[in-house]
Amino acid sequence: MPSSATSAVTPFLAHERSFDFRRTRIRFHTAHDLFSSAALDVGTSRLLRTLAKAPVLAEERGRPLRVLDLGCGAGVIGLAIAKAMPCGTVEVVLADRDKLACAVARRNAAANDLDPSGPQLSVLPAGVGYAAVRAARAEPFDLIVSNVPAKVGAEGLGELLFGAANLLRPGGTVAFVHVTPLTDTIDALARDFAEFHGPIETTEESVGKEHRALHWRFPDGLPDLAGGDALRAWRREDAPSSITFRGAKPMPHVAVHDVEEFDSLHYRTPLLVQAAQQRVPPSPGVERICVLNPNHGFLAALLAHRREPAVVHLAGRDTLSLAVARQNLGDTLRDWGLADRVEAGLAPPHPSLSWLPDRARETGGYDLVIGHPSWKEGRAALETTLRTLAAALAEGGALMLSVGVGQVEGLKKVARRAGLRTARTDTRRKGHAALVLRPPSTEEGEEPSEEAGDEPTPAS
Repeated sequence: MPSSATSAVTPFLAHERSFDFRRTRIRFHTAHDLFSSAALDVGTSRLLRTLAKAPVLAEERGRPLRVLDLGCGAGVIGLAIAKAMPCGTVEVVLADRDKLACAVARRNAAANDLDPSGPQLSVLPAGVGYAAVRAARAEPFDLIVSNVPAKVGAEGLGELLFGAANLLRPGGTVAFVHVTPLTDTIDALARDFAEFHGPIETTEESVGKEHRALHWRFPDGLPDLAGGDALRAWRREDAPSSITFRGAKPMPHVAVHDVEEFDSLHYRTPLLVQAAQQRVPPSPGVERICVLNPNHGFLAALLAHRREPAVVHLAGRDTLSLAVARQNLGDTLRDWGLADRVEAGLAPPHPSLSWLPDRARETGGYDLVIGHPSWKEGRAALETTLRTLAAALAEGGALMLSVGVGQVEGLKKVARRAGLRTARTDTRRKGHAALVLRPPSTEEGEEPSEEAGDEPTPAS
C-alpha cells in the first residue's frame, strides 16, 4: 500500500492502468497534469517493446544492471524494468524535472511493491536534465532510457542524449523514443556527435507513423560536454536578451525552451500586478510575496519593482522554470539596485506537496501568494492546491490568481470548497481575470456562499 507521503498525490491522479512487460503485470496511475494522462502513450509502448527483447537486459555482468529512467514522468519505463527483472539483478534510478512526476513515480513504485528509495529502485528529487543524478553521486549506468520531450530544442535534446558523460559506462546504451517530426534534428545531432566525439552503434530501431525508438550504444562512452552555465543546453537563441517593462528599466533576460512567456509578457502578468496594487495595499520593506508557477520570472520582477517587498519567493513544480525565473529575478534585482533590499529565493516546501509553499515558523507566512494555477490538475487537485496555498498565508494575507474569464465562476466554487472567501469583484483584461481569495477570518466583502458546482472549465 502507498505510504502517507505517496498517498498525498492522490487528488492529482487520473486513471489506473496496467500493461505487461516481459510477462510481468505493471500497474500504474496517470495524473491529470502529467504527460499522457489518459493511458500509456504510444511512444512509450514502442520503446518498451524494443527493451523487452534488448540484449542489454540479458547480458551477464556479475553485478546488477544499472538503469536510469531520465524524464521518467509517472515512472512506467523504469518501474517495468525494475519489476520484471529478477530480484538483485537490476538497480533502477528514476529522475524528472517535474516535482509532481517524481511524486507520482514514487506512488506508482509503491503500488508495484517496490520501495521508491530502496536498492532495486529509487526516485530522485526533481532536477533539470542530469542535475539530480549528479547531485546524488550516482554510480555509472549501463542503460539510460528516455521518452524525450519534443519542445526542449536541439541543444536540450543533445543534452539528454549525449550529456550523461561519466554517468554512462563505456559501451553503455541510451535507449529512447521520439516523435517523428524530430527525426531530422536527432539524425543531425547523431552525425555531429560521430564526427567530433566518437562512434555510435544503433543496436535497435523501431519506426512507426508517429514515433521512432532507437538504442544507441557508445563503445567509447560519452565525453564531458558540460559548460559553466547551468541553463546552457536549454536556452533559446531567438529570445531577446532583455525585456522592457512600462515604467521600469529593461530586465536582463535568459530564455529557455519549454517554459511559457519566454519573449514578452502575457496579458495575465500586468493584470495581476495591476490587481495587486488596487486590491492588496503594498507594505514596502516588510511585505512577503510568493509567486506561484513563475514561468520566466517576469511577474516576480514586476512585483519587486512596483511593491519593493522584503521577500519574493518562487514556488512551482517545474525545476527548469524555477531555475530560469530565479536567475532572471536575481539579475534584475541587481541591475535595478534592489538586491540589498529584496530577498529572492525559493519558497519553503510543503511537507507532502513539495512544489507548494507552506507556512514556515521562521517566516510567519506570506502576505501575498500570487500567480497562475494549473487548470489541468483537475477539480480535486485544484482544491488541494488552494488549501495548501491558503496555509502559506500570514494573518490577513491574500491569495491572488489569474484565470480566463470563462473560468471565474468555476474557480470561485472550488475556492469555497477549499474554505476561502471570494471578493465580490475581480479585475479583468483581454479575456483574463485576477481574483482575490482570502481565508474566512478576513473582513473584505465576499460573495455569499453557494453549493459546490461543476469543476472549472479547462483552459483552451
